[in-house]
Amino acid sequence: MTRTVAPLLGALFLAVSPTFGQDLEAKLKEKLAHPWIQEQGWITDYDEAMAQAKESGKLIFGYFSRSYAPCPPCSALEHGVIETPEFAEFAQEVVPFLHITTRIEGRKHDDLLTQKGGKGFPHLVIMDAEGGVLKEVEDRSVESFRAAIEDAKAYQTLAAKADRTPAEDLQLLELDVALGRVKGDEALARLETLEGVDAGEAEALRAEIEHKAFDATVLGILEAAPQPTNEAEQKAAIKQIGEQFWAHHQEGKRPSDDMLKTPFFSLIMQYGINEGLAGAARAGYDGLFALHGDNPRAKAQFDTFREQVEAVEAKAGGAEQPEDGEGK
Repeated sequence: MTRTVAPLLGALFLAVSPTFGQDLEAKLKEKLAHPWIQEQGWITDYDEAMAQAKESGKLIFGYFSRSYAPCPPCSALEHGVIETPEFAEFAQEVVPFLHITTRIEGRKHDDLLTQKGGKGFPHLVIMDAEGGVLKEVEDRSVESFRAAIEDAKAYQTLAAKADRTPAEDLQLLELDVALGRVKGDEALARLETLEGVDAGEAEALRAEIEHKAFDATVLGILEAAPQPTNEAEQKAAIKQIGEQFWAHHQEGKRPSDDMLKTPFFSLIMQYGINEGLAGAARAGYDGLFALHGDNPRAKAQFDTFREQVEAVEAKAGGAEQPEDGEGK
């Protein structure tokens, strides 16, 4: 993962709604007015996209963006590859579905990004007519989009195969876990039913399932947090989230997803600083430093964090150094 200062800065204030008091309906209307949406026939209704996929037999090319705040990477994609003739041709081969996260209260399917395993924008996936994710798309080129379609079709072929080998059964479960089609206890139960698979590969998959389960727990805590509108509510939210993360940290649990590590450690650190808990403050700081300490642009910020942590430690009479913030 590319290390930037932005996640580090944002994580300490992720609980504060950046859209408070703004006109979210107007922002959505502005987003939908972009010419490329109409010109290429993007469908913005999830149910309609699935209906068209069933009727046409085509796979869904899902693009997840947002309207509640600017998204420079989204704009680069929309005014780059998506506006090319090559993409217009590709769009005829799929059902192009555009989902816009709005943060408009009560809006149908507004949390679809999370449901499909997305954690940021832009997010691209290939889905079947039932909305099941078949492939996440990493690269931003028409060539990679077409390759993702072929991978999705290969997944469908493997899933439909009646006489899979033990290795193929394990491969299918690995794909289902990676795509979020099966999770937690259900995934572990399915793993237990597999016979004749490589023991080492099975154990590695078990660890991956457990890591993803904890990642889901971390994400759920973040999403369930209240949306503060003032400094007092923000501090209360940091306490609520940080207290839970610190308890998990003390149990030896760490998120494996890079996008979750920064909010996990930063909120533990801020919780420790706010509440005068030296162990939490130090553990959060060390975890953050392991992630972003080599970024020269973050030096001033880390200097401030270190001073705050050391002040808490001094007031507490010194604190035993906890284990570092490397994920487990």
